[in-house]
Amino acid sequence: MNPETELPASRLKDVVENSHVNFLFGAGTSSSYFNVLGDIENDLTALDKSSLGKKRKALIQASIFANFFDGVLYKNRTLLDGDSESRQLRHDYRQFVRTLHQVLSQRRSTLLNKQVNIFTTNVDLAFELAMDELGMDVNDGFVGRFLPVFDTTNFGSLRYKQSGRYENISEVPTFNLFKIHGSVGWEIKDSGQQVDNEPRIVFDRELSLLNDIAQKLQEARKNLLATVENGVAVSLATLAIGSKARALDKSVEVFLTAYEKQVIVNPTKEKFRTTVLDQSYYELLRIFANVLEKENSVLFVHGFSFRDEHLRQLVLRAARSNPTLQIYVFCFRSDDKSSYQSLIPTEMVKNGNIAYVTPAVDDNGNDLDSNTLNVVTERFFLPLVSHSVRATEEQIAEDLQPIATNLHD
Repeated sequence: MNPETELPASRLKDVVENSHVNFLFGAGTSSSYFNVLGDIENDLTALDKSSLGKKRKALIQASIFANFFDGVLYKNRTLLDGDSESRQLRHDYRQFVRTLHQVLSQRRSTLLNKQVNIFTTNVDLAFELAMDELGMDVNDGFVGRFLPVFDTTNFGSLRYKQSGRYENISEVPTFNLFKIHGSVGWEIKDSGQQVDNEPRIVFDRELSLLNDIAQKLQEARKNLLATVENGVAVSLATLAIGSKARALDKSVEVFLTAYEKQVIVNPTKEKFRTTVLDQSYYELLRIFANVLEKENSVLFVHGFSFRDEHLRQLVLRAARSNPTLQIYVFCFRSDDKSSYQSLIPTEMVKNGNIAYVTPAVDDNGNDLDSNTLNVVTERFFLPLVSHSVRATEEQIAEDLQPIATNLHD
């Protein structure tokens, strides 16, 4: 089935114009550059419940975290440096952000603000980088210039600009960026803004935690287990066998200690290591649940597998309780639809307000492409932008391209 029959342009235009717009992004959105988690959560949960000794568990856990650090976390360092491999990812995110900004700018409804909520479980900095490069107004929960401090009460602010001559006031399109699982750019330290100097989440511009962990990992590598062989993940059972003959070196313990300082939700069932992150996580979930309960809301889902139980239950509950909520799940491949429906059975959604948007197919039913972020942007959202606005924005982007290239390449 062609995606146009499931989400025609006329229908999408009406939905975006008259709804509170929300997005939920997962690891699949940035999988062209960052590695996906795979079964890491199940492996780490099974490891925690196993009868292996404390030191063997620590060795296996450190080995798995090292692979995750290399393939996901530390690659943010090269992303910010603008390495050639990240060129496509940076382009796709900029194109998406620019297009959504154009769509919001054209919104004519006086009942809805020119805001879009972006919820993401990704801990990378792809959205922050794209919005910063384009000079977009973004609210990520941080306030402060020299020591930005995170507080969920900072979300929801509206922004306006005033013309110089006639003092006309117009609303500025704004992105609210919710990092549900934390970020590699977050750090916990004394904020200096509380009477009791209570530890708070601050933004680490230099990614100093990443750099420190990378140094500790380099010293521990020779004492870790191989978690990937010939491009295939090594099973937990094999890692357990390999841990028998290996001692837990001090360098591995030092690496684990450094790794655990990160302000990210761990890919385990027991997700938290700090009370501050615990509180922030559940507060962000509360915000997510509240926006889905609003009348005439829409949620577009991309790259998210729904294996996160907390988020899946919130989406399912909102779909059942709010008949005005519309949910569109972009399937990377056509056969991904069945995987989604196994986690969210159709019979459990009595309002029938969850739709799955599959890629275009040929006459034989084979996918012509995949619903990557750039495909979704170009096929569904870019057509909502008027040609005059699109031409102006494209010219600006073309003028800025040499500057961006010099900055990143």
